[in-house]
Amino acid sequence: MKKRIKSLGELQKHLNALIKKHGEAAPCAAWLITRDDYTTIDDNMRQVSVTAQQAKSMIDDVHLFEYVYIDDHLRRIIDNGKSTNKL
Repeated sequence: MKKRIKSLGELQKHLNALIKKHGEAAPCAAWLITRDDYTTIDDNMRQVSVTAQQAKSMIDDVHLFEYVYIDDHLRRIIDNGKSTNKL
């Protein structure tokens, strides 16, 4: 089931456990946000990454304010998929 993971190290441990349980070829879907997803435009109109602290702050906001919405939406998608496949 879905799990809140707050660092790449936590993700790696969780992923290793899932691979051990289900195998490397097991199907999956993942939703992952990293600092690379947070970019802005600098004074020279170039796309640049935000600072690590800015990214952490924005990702923390996702955990605090958006997690329930995202979790509810994913549950609806999963339930729709099960219904479509008559499961």
